[in-house]
Amino acid sequence: MTLHQLRMFSAVARHRNVTKAARELRLNQPATTYQMKLFQQEFGLLYKRAPRGVELTAHGLRLLRAIEPVLCKLDGISAKFGKRPKGNNFARLAIGGSNGPSAWFLPSAASRFREAHPDVPVTLRVGSSLTLEKMVQSGEIEMAVVTHYAKSPALKYERCRREKLVFFSRPGRYAPRMSLEELGGTPLILFRQGQAGAALKFLEHMEGARVTPNVAMRLESVEAVKSAVRVGTGVGMLYRDNLRSEIESGEFKVILIAGLDMRVESFIITPRKKPLSVAAEVFLQMLRSGRREPQTALARGERKSVVNLVSLAPLWLSFIYSLIGQLVDDVSLLASALI
Repeated sequence: MTLHQLRMFSAVARHRNVTKAARELRLNQPATTYQMKLFQQEFGLLYKRAPRGVELTAHGLRLLRAIEPVLCKLDGISAKFGKRPKGNNFARLAIGGSNGPSAWFLPSAASRFREAHPDVPVTLRVGSSLTLEKMVQSGEIEMAVVTHYAKSPALKYERCRREKLVFFSRPGRYAPRMSLEELGGTPLILFRQGQAGAALKFLEHMEGARVTPNVAMRLESVEAVKSAVRVGTGVGMLYRDNLRSEIESGEFKVILIAGLDMRVESFIITPRKKPLSVAAEVFLQMLRSGRREPQTALARGERKSVVNLVSLAPLWLSFIYSLIGQLVDDVSLLASALI
């Protein structure tokens, strides 16, 4: 096994085609085929012929997952210590996210990626879903996580997770629960950029319920929405991940709206034809493994309370049994006295 063979196999796996892999590595096809033959003699059958190229075996998929972090680490080392040819870019990871996914999910995943691969620079671009689609198509970023998409034939779309929108205010400023009608009579502060996704879904829902929302402000940034709510202008609407620290500290309170489900699907978008870099492939696997939303502090606390009650159950039973036993003894004593 050589490093060159590992890179060849990674390219073949990404392209699902030996000829395209050879072209990427600037090798001729016979040489690549020969090296892959030697590689498979050492590691076993890794891929087989398919109607449009090759198809990885289960063993090949496992090997690919094992070597991708190694190649990513090597790319980072080359970027940091190797000589940089003129016109060549360092190994890097360029990703994007719309407002919801970039509030917590993507930065968290990027932090885990940096811990595992500290030598690979990471760039996170934040923008509207439609803008990010164009950036992926142009190659400015390799992938993005968005909450609205245009179904471009040049892109692949993969379900990622559900982003939760919430209405919030200062504590005591508004009732903790509202009906749709009450919400319609309350000044609302919306994030302007979300016109194509979250805000659109909300407005359509209100229209379906025949309630006219009172949109008092559409602001240019998340922080501007928070500031308007702080001074008591109205009720804000943002993704819950935008408000994690303020909700936990008690600065903002979430307002529950009866009959309104504001969960929004997010999607991972990648180019349909252009293969991802090794770094992007590793990051994609991290997104897939971490797509479940972690428990909120409240949910963790509730679960802990249930666990504590369960753990105390034997003590309660013992106490009840002792009371019953004492009661039986007292009844027997009273009966004896009466006789």
